[in-house]
Amino acid sequence: MKKTLKVAAVVLAAMIIAGVAFLIVVRGQFSAHLKEAYPGKTFSVGFVIVDPISGNFVSKADCLDDYTNFTVSKSWNTKKISDNYPASKSQMQYNAMTGDIFEASPIIVEIESVTGVGKKPFDGSGNFDQINFYLADEKEHASDIEAILRILDASGIEAQMIICTYEMDKHVYVARLSSEDYGLSSDEIKNRIEMLK
Repeated sequence: MKKTLKVAAVVLAAMIIAGVAFLIVVRGQFSAHLKEAYPGKTFSVGFVIVDPISGNFVSKADCLDDYTNFTVSKSWNTKKISDNYPASKSQMQYNAMTGDIFEASPIIVEIESVTGVGKKPFDGSGNFDQINFYLADEKEHASDIEAILRILDASGIEAQMIICTYEMDKHVYVARLSSEDYGLSSDEIKNRIEMLK
């Protein structure tokens, strides 16, 4: 019995060591992929995990040159390695641009978070598909939304959708606007605010 347990323990240990060694090899493949795909950039690749739901080996990675966090994956079936570095970098740049616009403005105290989204890679032009604002404090925010629209307009930002969300009296409210709504008064904005729940 003791001999069987020792053999089982040795086999289990060998399997664990082989599995970890395999994941280290995959991590090396991820590093090589990034080095080839983005010459001149320096990356740090985290530990590889197995995602049985997607059928991929997955790892978090960071570009040490521009501080972009992203994921790298390898399909079990196709063995193809892919990453979302360009999309993550673009998203980070959209977010940085929207954050920078409001950073020096007094309205920043009313904004809990702001994110920008674009389907095209960031080019600095100020064209967004969507900008999302989550507003702070439980109060009616029509005048704050008016100020946000004014600042976006003055900054030359175009957005197909500007979504401002806030909570008040245990309800969630949203204003769905666009750059075509620049110039709306706070009363006109009040008429565009809907209660979600």
